[in-house]
Amino acid sequence: MSKCLENAPECIELMLRIILGKKDLKVVKSQTECPIKNLQGRGVRFDVFARDSKGREYDIEIQRADKGAEPKRARYNSALMDANALKSGEDFGELRDTYVIFITENDVMKRGKDSYSYQRREDDTGECLGDGTHIIYVNGATKSATEIGRLVHDLLCRDASEMYFDILKRQVNKLSTSLRIQKKGGAPCAKQ
Repeated sequence: MSKCLENAPECIELMLRIILGKKDLKVVKSQTECPIKNLQGRGVRFDVFARDSKGREYDIEIQRADKGAEPKRARYNSALMDANALKSGEDFGELRDTYVIFITENDVMKRGKDSYSYQRREDDTGECLGDGTHIIYVNGATKSATEIGRLVHDLLCRDASEMYFDILKRQVNKLSTSLRIQKKGGAPCAKQ
């Protein structure tokens, strides 16, 4: 999937629009297999890193094994997104909103929902802290007829003709064509 999303900001934009329910979201930067270094400890490699036109940043993890989708991993990824976000002297108010999104093969939260969205909240009242951190789990086992259900179907689908979203369908076809050409021994000759 990371290869499919490589150089395909329109696919990443579609995913984020559906997952977040923000139809006007515009991706201005994206990178797959994005390494984040930590000079004091363990670094990470985000499957997809993106930034939207409002400055919000996203880490999208496509996770097949439940073990790799632990909430503490989401917390760590979120912390590393913030670790180098401010330059010396910048105010904390300049921190961007961040989203760590796990698209998991199974329903790791085991409550049968399409997705689960978490923010820090006050224990007694449930009031949101409003620090701009968001952690979202998308249930890859969902079979619902919602947009998220159709997105999950397309992300797991191997046959582009069975996909719902044209943007993803085109990207999968492009990747499939490229792989067929590589297997046959190179690119076709350009027409003269």
